[in-house]
Amino acid sequence: MNEFDTKKWILSMSRDSKFKLMESMLKKDAFGEYMAFIKILLDAPCGEGGGIPTEEINAIWDKYMKVDRVDFEDDGKPVATYKKEIPKE
Repeated sequence: MNEFDTKKWILSMSRDSKFKLMESMLKKDAFGEYMAFIKILLDAPCGEGGGIPTEEINAIWDKYMKVDRVDFEDDGKPVATYKKEIPKE
């Protein structure tokens, strides 16, 4: 399957399937795959184009991401603040 066919297939998936796949990727810490997947969804028009609005993708990220926020120390070193509970259903 070439890149065009892959994008076409992803965009033709049901909305529910897209959300389940995003959740599955985050539960498995598959961030590279997740980022590639959401790029396709964000680049496509919403609605019949198969895209998903940014706000809805952010809601999935916020629900499953382990890092609540990242701050930087004076020397530029990142320090993560982790969420207390992450749903792993």
